[in-house]
Amino acid sequence: MDLKELYERGLKLRRSLFGKEIVDRRMSAAGEFGEPLQQIVNAYCYGDTWSREGLPNRTRSLAVLAITAAINRPNEFRVHMNGALNNGCTPEEIREVLLLVSMYCGIPAAAGMPQYIDTSSSTSRISSGVQPLLSAPFMCTRNSFGRLIAAVIASTARLRVRFGSPSRLQVSP
Repeated sequence: MDLKELYERGLKLRRSLFGKEIVDRRMSAAGEFGEPLQQIVNAYCYGDTWSREGLPNRTRSLAVLAITAAINRPNEFRVHMNGALNNGCTPEEIREVLLLVSMYCGIPAAAGMPQYIDTSSSTSRISSGVQPLLSAPFMCTRNSFGRLIAAVIASTARLRVRFGSPSRLQVSP
């Protein structure tokens, strides 16, 4: 397969994962300067690696969420969160991945990611149909394991995470 075919296949897959508008916006964000990188992303990342038959795309999505959380890339995490949901990943699976990240890469790596999940919308797919696992409001120190748990629960249950003072986090409906 030549580079043009890889590019077209990758662009098609990328748009199906994240939506045409989001992909087009990301592709044009850096203008002409960023065009070579976008060609690489479309051809090699999505046209080749994501198009391989070895794993289903929902598994790839969960792996990428773990990777982007582990290396602290919140913007990429946010984009791939939407792709994971489009691939059929459940909020519970995403929560389990973030708990694994916290154990193997450190709590700070996983604790920061749920704040990039948009649960404020009543149409948010991640908040639909998931029962809260704790009663709100819930207070915990900012750097505690409870912060991770509260943030993950908030991301999967129609709760909002709010930082009051630098040392306190409040989770409420």
